[in-house]
Amino acid sequence: MKKFSLLAVAFVAVAGLVAWSSSARAQHAEEAAVRQAIEHYFRGHATGDGQHFQKVFHPEAKLFWMRDGKFTQRTSADYIAGASGKPAPTKRSANAALRA
Repeated sequence: MKKFSLLAVAFVAVAGLVAWSSSARAQHAEEAAVRQAIEHYFRGHATGDGQHFQKVFHPEAKLFWMRDGKFTQRTSADYIAGASGKPAPTKRSANAALRA
């Protein structure tokens, strides 16, 4: 009976470690995906390259904000099309940091 109890405890411990390890790997993969999306968004702003925004936004996404007290919206396609292809003057230092 003692052997069975020890085996059961060992099995539960191993199963718990395997489950924890799988969960940790999945969480790491999700975190890496979010970090990559954020990096593309920042690179889009820093470089003015709309291709970075295409990797972030769903094709049917809409952006909403308030400007001068007025509710405004834009599709992701319009937002991406508005990328200038050049870094914004205030983003040049961010662009240099992203290259480092």
